[in-house]
Amino acid sequence: LGHRERLRSRFLDAGPDAVTEYELLELVLFRAIPRRDVKPLAKALIAKDRRVIVVDISTGMLSRVRGKPGILPVLADAAALPFREGAVDRVLIVDALHHIRQQQGTVHEIYRTLKPQGRAVVVEPDVNAFAVKLIILMEFVLLMGSHFLNRHELRDLFRDYPGTSEFQVWQGNALVAHTKE
Repeated sequence: LGHRERLRSRFLDAGPDAVTEYELLELVLFRAIPRRDVKPLAKALIAKDRRVIVVDISTGMLSRVRGKPGILPVLADAAALPFREGAVDRVLIVDALHHIRQQQGTVHEIYRTLKPQGRAVVVEPDVNAFAVKLIILMEFVLLMGSHFLNRHELRDLFRDYPGTSEFQVWQGNALVAHTKE
């Protein structure tokens, strides 16, 4: 098994206490950066002069990171972030936007809280991929209330906000990265 598989197995078998804080961040980054070593990036993001803030509306999800050094769990609605304007360097949302009911409010809050030249990256399942279509059907049957964005909607997510956006599709995922002016 490779590093990614071993780390996922350790996390799934033993829970968040079995991994370090940077390894927990690696698990998130694996989805956003599928073919590159993300350990140096994860370690840099957890550096002593930086904080990684995990925001979720679910206490259950936050309990998975609570107590991890360098990670601050914050219980909040993504459409009403408890951060001042221009306070955040980076925002990363991986495989979660489709679970957020107020997607445009969330995008507005992300932009509001980003510093100038701050960067937001949103990675979502690509609805054109067959496996993703099965996931969409399953979440529909389970009444999860998910709202998956098509490629055009994801690409245009930050259309109304000053800055530059990049869009990519790969291996069943679609990504938009927006840098604030």
